[in-house]
Amino acid sequence: MDFNMNWADVVVILVIAASCMLEYKRGFVKSIFKTFSFVIAIFVSWTVHPYVTEFLKNSFIYQWIKGGVGANLFKEAASGEIVSKEQQMEIIDKLSMPDFFKNLIKDSEGIKNNDILNFLDFKESIVNSVSNFCIGILAIIIVIIVTMVILRMTSTSLDIISKIPVIKEINEIFGFLLGLVIGVIEVWLSFIVMLLLFSTNQKMSFIFTEINNSVVAKLLYENNLLNYIIAGIFGK
Repeated sequence: MDFNMNWADVVVILVIAASCMLEYKRGFVKSIFKTFSFVIAIFVSWTVHPYVTEFLKNSFIYQWIKGGVGANLFKEAASGEIVSKEQQMEIIDKLSMPDFFKNLIKDSEGIKNNDILNFLDFKESIVNSVSNFCIGILAIIIVIIVTMVILRMTSTSLDIISKIPVIKEINEIFGFLLGLVIGVIEVWLSFIVMLLLFSTNQKMSFIFTEINNSVVAKLLYENNLLNYIIAGIFGK
């Protein structure tokens, strides 16, 4: 088995190491509050994101994303040529994007429930699927960030507890271990953001090539638990 690491591995390891050291210095007490804040933020985003998504769909952001997706995925002009189910799958498989995106497109209602489409409608279905996915992810990220900022503003009062000499050493050790978990989650989130920003950009495809040829980064990329959560939300 080849264990030669590349720059993608170095970046991932540095992110996780930085998280470990940060939480070590911060201590378990404040770190666990940060973790619960993240859990709360995830719950809030799960509850609120449909409303934020709907708001963003009615804004210029959605049209901007949709235009960018269409321009990057389809260089040629759309025609009225009929596209069978087999041809649809072949075209989707040839798109310059990760397999995760391709599977979501294949399972989307616009593709799954239509055996035959003309190319214009087929293109529109794909663009809509990818754009809806991107706008949904953007809504989740916005809600998480806003919620985390609000919750972290209340964490400053925990400084007194984390500095008590009796629990200082234990506080630091458990803070380091928690930092390891948080670092992995941050890497997973970074992968999702990269999917959102670069998956349809051929100029940035080298990023996913490097990840695919890496060791640590590839392991975390292929076992991103957040992907399953997102697929459960938008893959239906």
